[in-house]
Amino acid sequence: MKSIFTTLFFSCCFMLFSSFSGDESHCLEIKGSVLDAKGKKLDKVKVVMMEDGKEISSMETKCPFKLEVARDHYYTLIISKEGYLPAVIIVDSKVPKSHPDCNFHFEFHYDMIAENHTYNKEYVDFPAAIIEYVKSDDEFIISNKYNTHIKKLIGAAQ
Repeated sequence: MKSIFTTLFFSCCFMLFSSFSGDESHCLEIKGSVLDAKGKKLDKVKVVMMEDGKEISSMETKCPFKLEVARDHYYTLIISKEGYLPAVIIVDSKVPKSHPDCNFHFEFHYDMIAENHTYNKEYVDFPAAIIEYVKSDDEFIISNKYNTHIKKLIGAAQ
């Protein structure tokens, strides 16, 4: 009887610890919109979320779209729309273990690049953007410097 209570006690402790560890729970809500060259939101975009090279979700949606990601993972978002180059966005949801909670919200707008044969195709497969946590700001950001650099390499900088 004592061993049953001991087993139950440790099982409850494990479940309680797992629920607060944050490793597999919702950590970051991403709300994204994709825009055309005139700044108009595009509808019927396809958003594929991948982890470790495997598709874990896919949706055809209007903007803005919402995704929830777990803590301490790397994800790849592939956003596509007919008539536009696909956008690959890297999401690094790593947050320091010392952070008291992990309930972040991040919103972004991405300007899609219209298909055009004069673009430098060598750089099209590179990530268009990187979303990551910045400790000094205590928030997730998108690297605009990187995004601008890639657009220049492709030949789509405005």
